[in-house]
Amino acid sequence: MKHRFGATVRLLDPDDIEEKLEKRLGDEAKTASDDTLRWEEACRREDIIRTFVKRRSEGSKEPPVSNLARELGLSRATTYRMIAPYFAG
Repeated sequence: MKHRFGATVRLLDPDDIEEKLEKRLGDEAKTASDDTLRWEEACRREDIIRTFVKRRSEGSKEPPVSNLARELGLSRATTYRMIAPYFAG
């Protein structure tokens, strides 16, 4: 296709643009995507933990920590380490 000033212009479809960006950015794009996913997972876990701790503090019969650990996809030991600061202060 000719541009009005005489230069040849090649139109790209969206798939070509995405492929070129992937080639240009390489691992940086994957890392940014991975970081976003990790951040979203961390926020999801924090919301679950805060809800658990709040209900426990209010005297609610919250299910045991093993249920919380299962919901978070973590071991019980890691879950205890994550909730400890909430009860410390």
